[in-house]
Amino acid sequence: MDISHLNKQQQLAIHSTEGKVRVIAGAGTGKTLVLVNRYAYLVNVLGIDPHNILCLTFTNKAAKEMRIRLTDKFGINIYDSYIGTLHGFCLNFLRENCAKIGLTEGFTVMDREDSVALAKDVLKQKRNAKSFVYEVSDWKYSISNDYLTIINNARKQGKDNSFANPICQFVNRQQEQNSVDYDDLILYTYSLLISNKDICNKWTDKYDYIMVDEAQDCSMIDWEIINKLSTASGNLFVVGDPDQCIYQWRGAAPKYLVEFKPDVDIVLNENYRSSQGILDIANDVISHNEMRVPKDLFSHKNNGIKPEFYYLQNENKEGEKIAHTIIKEHKTTPYKQMAVLYRNSSVSNHIERALISERIPYTIWGGVRFYERKEIKDVLAYLKLIVSKDDLAFKRIVNVPSRHIGPVTFNKIMQTAQEHNTCLIDALPYVDLRKDNQISLLKFKKNISELTDCSFRGSIAGLIDKVVDKFHLSND
Repeated sequence: MDISHLNKQQQLAIHSTEGKVRVIAGAGTGKTLVLVNRYAYLVNVLGIDPHNILCLTFTNKAAKEMRIRLTDKFGINIYDSYIGTLHGFCLNFLRENCAKIGLTEGFTVMDREDSVALAKDVLKQKRNAKSFVYEVSDWKYSISNDYLTIINNARKQGKDNSFANPICQFVNRQQEQNSVDYDDLILYTYSLLISNKDICNKWTDKYDYIMVDEAQDCSMIDWEIINKLSTASGNLFVVGDPDQCIYQWRGAAPKYLVEFKPDVDIVLNENYRSSQGILDIANDVISHNEMRVPKDLFSHKNNGIKPEFYYLQNENKEGEKIAHTIIKEHKTTPYKQMAVLYRNSSVSNHIERALISERIPYTIWGGVRFYERKEIKDVLAYLKLIVSKDDLAFKRIVNVPSRHIGPVTFNKIMQTAQEHNTCLIDALPYVDLRKDNQISLLKFKKNISELTDCSFRGSIAGLIDKVVDKFHLSND
């Protein structure tokens, strides 16, 4: 396997396969290139079965890129190996051990919107549902060391009566709906690994090599899981850069990467993306960070255009300066070759106002993530209802497309479901409704039942097509 085209530090990272290895990878230093080539080196040179390699990435997009490169460039069959996010790994882990946490096969994962919807049901509009979901999350992480025991107790308390703690009611409703949230994925996995020796040994024995990307964004519990999984082999390869940690507000703990005690320590500091002039500024700024591993980025590119810095009075002046700069550059450069980068979407308003004022055409890139789009969530809700009669899914799509179900009708459905001790969709035949509503909802239930029968045969793609066609979702 020829890696002579890589620099010496990259080659060292690829060849350092045994023990604990830390790679501090500055921006633009070829981190993904190293990860892919190291994985290929383990498989194609050392003969390691991909099934015994665990590669954890920060995003699904990064995982997909790695899989494509490994397959197309190195011809590695990664079908039976795991390359993906820690949440994805924990989901696979819990699928095999769902009975240990009181769930059954086919349990569903609630996203943030699902959790807020459940919170609204629990709180009955007495409190803000979104803030309550964060409160539940904080509570769950606060009990991490005794998670299984305390969660089970909370479920029992939630069943008790209406005077129960709202958090206990929330946890109990999750159990009733055979569902978990993103926090549960991590915390159940952690709890099982530390409390069940047989399960822990099975998974630690499975992986001979563990690779972790963007390690600066791992939380304390993430690190506990990673360290536990690597106890048998001792082969843990972590890549990251504390200077690029921007997720501390949601639990990222870069100090664990900084304080990591490796057998081999490598710094990737040759940048292939930027000119030295830009790197000089970046090095000066990040040198003031307190939680970091020292490094100075350098580049063999020429200095390029010298960066300019402007300090302006307020955000309106900033927008005006950007617009005037674009007008000036437009004399020699087309608009489509210019870009305005900002830290987050909340600062875009004053820039947009200035561009509109100067009649400068622009396009905003980014927006809602694929799985958070309404049409995607609607289809997923239909699928959940088809395979598991999920109440949250029912609530989301009973009026998609509109079936003229208002609050009064919906409350009747909920009350009837409670009286008959059944799920919402199975309560429909018993609800006393206006004739048009009754006909509409019974037809809805019949369609769902037919699709449930279809779900046992054919492909998931075919089932999705049937859902879209039967409920006219393509026109919604």
